[in-house]
Amino acid sequence: MNNLIVIICSVFTFSSCASTQTENVNSKKLYSVEHYTSASYGATYLNLKSFSFEDKDQLIPAAYHINNIPFYSSDNPVNKVLPVLPGQFKIRALAIGKVPTELMIELERRDSVVVTIYLKDDTEPLHYY
Repeated sequence: MNNLIVIICSVFTFSSCASTQTENVNSKKLYSVEHYTSASYGATYLNLKSFSFEDKDQLIPAAYHINNIPFYSSDNPVNKVLPVLPGQFKIRALAIGKVPTELMIELERRDSVVVTIYLKDDTEPLHYY
């Protein structure tokens, strides 16, 4: 049932987007941000995806910390769609064997933002997070 809700929300989010603006905010290409305008009565969405930095097509199941609140879904660990309130968000993506990636983003009312995060392989054996 949860998978069905996530799929329906994802389809609704992407089908209700009116315009797009892509912005590569990091010169190392550790993440990219795509801005859309939601047509669903002022709703604001944050869509998070994680990929391998070395192999850009390989999806990575990541945990996210958004404003220091952990988010992880065992039902769909590679794509996280969150309805949020407008404001500033500190996003941190973590995965086993990968270096954490962190970014700041600000969302306004009716934004539907897709954040694609590329996680690099970690060469150190253990870290404290």
